Amino acid sequence: MALPGGRCAERRAGRRGRVGGLFQLLFVLGQKASSVAQVVESSRSHASRSNPGAVPGSEPQGERRAEFVASAVEADNREARPAPARALSGRSILVPKEGWQWTADGDPGGENLTLIFSYKLEDRSGNLLANIESQNAPSTGTKFNTQVTLMAAGARDETDGGAPLRYETVSLRLTSLYRFSSLHDQATIRLSSSSDRSDCYRDNIKVPMGIASRDDGIGGSYNTLKSDLGFTFPNLFLDRTDATGEDDIIENVLAKIVFMWGGRYYLCYTPDGTFDEDTNYKENVVSVDLKVLGVKSPCSGGPNSPVEGDGCIENERWDCFFSYEGDGSVSNCEFNFQDDGARPGWSVTSGDRSMITWSSAYGADVLDASGNLNGPDPFSPKWCAVGAPDTGTIFDDAGSPGDMYNAGRIDFATMPAVRSNHSVPFSISACYCPSYDMLSGEPCDGMTGTDANICCDVHQEFIQMVGKVYYWTIRICDMDNYETCAPPYRRVLPQQRFVLRIECPPGGACETAGDNLIKYVEVTADSDMASWKESHPCKITAETPAAEWPTVSASEALSGGIRADYKVWYTQPVKINKSLKKRVDVCYSNSMTPTYYFKVGVVKTADHFGFASKFPAHHKMSNSVNKSTIKYAGGEGSFTLFSGISGATRGPFDATPFSGKAMAYFMSYDRERLWGSGSQLTTMEGHLGFDKTMHWDQQEQLDAQCQRYRPSASLISTNPLPLAQVLGPENTIHRYHTFSGTGQDQYVTVKLAGVVAVCYCAIISQSNQCEIPSNWIYAGRITIQGPMGYKNWQVDVDVVFKLNVDGWGLSSKDRLRFIDNSKDCSDNSGNPEGATLFKTGCPSAMGLGCSVADASDAPSPAAAKEHAQGPPGARVVPGAQHDVGITAV
Repeated sequence: MALPGGRCAERRAGRRGRVGGLFQLLFVLGQKASSVAQVVESSRSHASRSNPGAVPGSEPQGERRAEFVASAVEADNREARPAPARALSGRSILVPKEGWQWTADGDPGGENLTLIFSYKLEDRSGNLLANIESQNAPSTGTKFNTQVTLMAAGARDETDGGAPLRYETVSLRLTSLYRFSSLHDQATIRLSSSSDRSDCYRDNIKVPMGIASRDDGIGGSYNTLKSDLGFTFPNLFLDRTDATGEDDIIENVLAKIVFMWGGRYYLCYTPDGTFDEDTNYKENVVSVDLKVLGVKSPCSGGPNSPVEGDGCIENERWDCFFSYEGDGSVSNCEFNFQDDGARPGWSVTSGDRSMITWSSAYGADVLDASGNLNGPDPFSPKWCAVGAPDTGTIFDDAGSPGDMYNAGRIDFATMPAVRSNHSVPFSISACYCPSYDMLSGEPCDGMTGTDANICCDVHQEFIQMVGKVYYWTIRICDMDNYETCAPPYRRVLPQQRFVLRIECPPGGACETAGDNLIKYVEVTADSDMASWKESHPCKITAETPAAEWPTVSASEALSGGIRADYKVWYTQPVKINKSLKKRVDVCYSNSMTPTYYFKVGVVKTADHFGFASKFPAHHKMSNSVNKSTIKYAGGEGSFTLFSGISGATRGPFDATPFSGKAMAYFMSYDRERLWGSGSQLTTMEGHLGFDKTMHWDQQEQLDAQCQRYRPSASLISTNPLPLAQVLGPENTIHRYHTFSGTGQDQYVTVKLAGVVAVCYCAIISQSNQCEIPSNWIYAGRITIQGPMGYKNWQVDVDVVFKLNVDGWGLSSKDRLRFIDNSKDCSDNSGNPEGATLFKTGCPSAMGLGCSVADASDAPSPAAAKEHAQGPPGARVVPGAQHDVGITAV
């Protein structure tokens, strides 16, 4: 037979024999002077069993005809029963010996029986390319000493070519010297996971099989048909091709067999179509095992796996996640079937090539207006071996080996990271190649050199679907926009309420009965491991105390609803009680009892607090004052935080808005010497060494200083600051949080220039206090502009002198005013009357410009040294100096 494309035909012919254009599987029966044949309960109608008794057996041709009676003794040595059916006479028969082996009597050849599997190799248009058959090598007469290689597969839609590898003929053949007798008129086979003949009637030896067809065309509806030899149709009846009893073939030419799992399996046989305990003495296991290349899963009963049996591997879950628009995403999607380290319950029987890829992305689910699945077929999955997978549109495959990855007993495969511009959840099918060559229709198994490279080199050869890969992502929303959450926030403000929404990938990722849970766990070194690993923190870690729910009972107890497109937790919005630039993992379970958590995303706290430039009129209509944020020492101002920006391209201030109450207090950062002891007193900046270098754990060290709670009364009289409060119901949100008291009418005055550290707490008790000291966190720094102050100068009369003024944020526009020492700089609302006992603009030429000052004059800097001044919160080094020429009179 010519192989399609002419590829490797010569090599194939030399490596594997061909029989009648079909794949053949040889089952070799041993022989003795009696025979018994066996199998399990048939799903088809068969004639009732005959009573035990002596019966004629199958006989060799010519003069070697004989009749005999075979005795069958059960393996547990219970009551002996005469065998009602001899499998073969002469050299090859079934005998009750040591667990009902197939044995050879005298002649070790045993090559008289052959089992054949065959399938039609077709193109996607249904055109027949070849009849492909597989068979084992001749037996040597010992138990399970010969093997046949088959392949696991899945099924596409019939419009896409149907199942790419569906065995349609199963034949049991004798050589020309032997014949089946009429005792085998109801011969039946069953696939078994056990090599023990005494197990053949048991249900627990059944092997789940695949999907044979996805659309049988009944009434024009979409249907699936399960494979023969599986849970649904466990028994396969074999017809005798001739009623005379002298046939050498029993077969089924209308079978639909798709192996779902890879592994080693066996065939049980019974001559009368019945598998049960009472007739187990008739049943036996053929001495050829089936080596099926492919992946095996625990889906007939593993944790969080479907239990429907046939076809269940297609519904195995691989739950992965990515961050919104790739913000910090890592590649955490791992396929592991290794001998050491595989996903629990998973394994692979591999040939020369063992590789995995994926399908194109699933279509959107069909939903009604309430987010419920709508219609009998609401999903739009994509099957394996149909076309090329999605790569560049979804995955960042730069530097990766393309879209085919080694995944066998030695190697595991990790999917590439999701592209940074991708933001919606998606699903794909995981597709395995069982060392398949679609041009020859045969597997690469036992090849040498580069011959195996012809297998698994095109996507149509990845014929076994090994699960659905669900890529989850989350949305951070607020109480006003959670239904659309567009655009979402990238981060949450520390200690502020937010609404989390988990986006469900299409294809049945989310359960729809409201039986789901969420929890937040601490980030560890194991956080980015594959979610299926038993040691993943989502599976073994309780929710972190940093997740502050409105009620304690809400922790790990609230459902996200019944929608199929997203789950949302808005009835009790949570707070993350952590500092800036921190993370917690988000874990989700599709079941409340038992729970099976896996990671779906990461919640990050904001990088920075935003300091508003002024106090906006936002809380009350009567409040029309837009007072600037405190800027100058001794000057009255406001202090307001700003947030609620969304959609910014990775902006540092992209975070959720404010709600409820908050407190703040100021600490001197580089002015007051309050740290240390005795003569070693220094500023906080010097104490922490930040005047020399900025440490990697700067935030943690400053948090610790805030938690010591050291508000300075000499720095600011109202310290802590007046309470900040968003007016309205408890979950009312706003972009501003102004520390102006419950009436939004209080301001603050900082008495000392310098850089001040802001400490913040939004976990507030009923008495409007920070609940516990450890809730205080460092929120940032602002510069209070002004001179150092408290400095004395001694000058001579009638001599031009220079004053060096040190301070923070000084500029060439600054002015000095001398006042009588009996007065205060704060007199007349910060505009005190000036003294006139000095001249300004000195020295001067020809007496021009150097004149006595009046009460409103202020000496101006003559040569101000430029000094860098940043926005509020920027660090300004003290010591900016103005040189002022003055003459005392």
